[in-house]
Formats: sequence, C-alpha cells, structure tokens
Amino acid sequence: MDTKAYLIEHLPERFQESVRRFSRQKEWMEIRMRTGAPLAASATDGNYLIGKYGILRKGDAYHSCGARDLSQTVSALCEGSGYRYFDTLSGGFLTLDCGIRLGIACERQSEIDRVPEQLSSLNIRLPGMIEDAADPFLREMNGRELSSALVLSPPGGGKTTFLRALAKKLSRGAFGRPGLRVAVVDERRELFPAVLTRDNCDVLSGFSKGEGIRRAVRLFSPQVLICDEIGGEEDVAAIKEAGGSGVILFASCHASSAKEALSKPGIRALTEAGVFPCFLILTPVPGPRFSVEIHLEAAG
Repeated sequence: MDTKAYLIEHLPERFQESVRRFSRQKEWMEIRMRTGAPLAASATDGNYLIGKYGILRKGDAYHSCGARDLSQTVSALCEGSGYRYFDTLSGGFLTLDCGIRLGIACERQSEIDRVPEQLSSLNIRLPGMIEDAADPFLREMNGRELSSALVLSPPGGGKTTFLRALAKKLSRGAFGRPGLRVAVVDERRELFPAVLTRDNCDVLSGFSKGEGIRRAVRLFSPQVLICDEIGGEEDVAAIKEAGGSGVILFASCHASSAKEALSKPGIRALTEAGVFPCFLILTPVPGPRFSVEIHLEAAG
C-alpha cells in the first residue's frame, strides 16, 4: 500500500471516501484537520476545502471535524502506541516510520501528550521522493566547483524535497560529477524517514542539529553535509566548525529572499564568516506535479 492510501485508511471512516474522491481530482501533499471546519488540503496548484464529493463547491455538503476526529487520527497513525512518540508529541510534531509527518496544535502546548481531546489543528504531510527536484541546480553546476549554499523558501516551499533529492544525487554521482560521501543530519526524521531509501548517504537521525553535525564530521568524514532548517545558536556554532573543516554544507532556512534571511542574526553571522557564499532561492511552480524554480544568488 502506498503512503497516501495508508493515510486515508487511518482517517476517521466518515472522511475516507471524500478524500479518495479528492485524490482523483488533485495531486495533494497535505491534509489539514481543524475543529469545527471542513477538511482542507494543499495540492500542487493551491489549497482546497474537501466536501463529501471531493473539492468543496459552493452549497456542497461537508463533514465538520471534531476534536475527537483529531485525537482518533493521531491515535490511529500511532497505531495505538503514542508512548513511542512521547518526546516528539510533547514538542508538537510527529514523524512516523512511513514518513508521514504531523504538526499538532492545541489550546495548551504542554498538554498535547496528556489531553489529546484538546487538539485544535492537525497538519498531516506526506513524504515525497521527487528524484529530479535538485536537477536544475546540479545542471547549472555541471563543470563548476561545488560550494556550500543555504537553501531558502517560505514554509512549504520545497526545501526538504530539494535537499532530499540533492543528497541522493550527490551520493550517487550525477551530471558528470562522481559520487561523494554525503552525511545527512536529520533531527526530526523528516529528510529520510525509514520508508525512503538512503542510497550512499550516512543519515544521523534523532540528534539535535548541533550534536549531529559534530558527530557526522568526526565519525563519517563527509565531503558533503546536509541538514534542514537551521537557526539556533547551537546550530550556528556547529556549522561554523564544520565549515572550517573543509566540508561542503547545504542547509535550509525559512525565508523568501536573501534580504529576509540576512535579517536573522545567526544566518548573517554564518554568511559574514564565509560559510555560505551563496543562497539557493526556491520558488514553487504551479502545475500537475511538484517543481520549483531555483535562483542562485551571492550571499554577500
């Protein structure tokens, strides 16, 4: 069974046929459940509400989500073993072995793990392996020396998808470039959940980014090191150390432009230290499948 079908079968039964119908209409990546509201979904060409017959049209009937629907969905996806995910649930997120990721919101964050009936919103995101997501960048770099770069986009703009594809292509070898030793620091198990093949990448999962980066450099002698969503002081310190050891670094940051990224003190410190000489700015391209435009910009 594919991941999308698996997710649908773990939604409350009254939602399942509606989502199957929507799946025949749109290629979607996320389902959102909010108490007192219809199901919503993010597709490759926009955001939609889901009614009983697929895309919700004016005047159509729909199922309203209740707090019990949200807690039942979390329990079903955890297969009744929420204790396994205690640490991440208390932090407001959950990554399953199959690669499905949940963002969880409730009235009081500290009570997520104890009072699931207070859940107010779920964002359920499917994993995706789009093999050619990094190809435009690698094609542009063909014949040129590979250098460190910070990948930018707003939330949901394709950073994780891009980094996942980049890790796999660099470890295999592509566009005239031989395969490289690639280490991936995957703090939340989002870049490479167990369901996805890792090719020749060394993946350090479950470590904080700072600790994972230091372990990767010390133990795996990577030529390329990849991590997602940097920003904290510990991240910045570890990346500075790695940048001074000759490792090529690719990391990501929530920002829609170089100017916005440089407004963050940690990112500015890294660029001023010369760790990231350039930014890769991703812009999603509407269409029947996920794709992005990649703009390369000097970080100075």
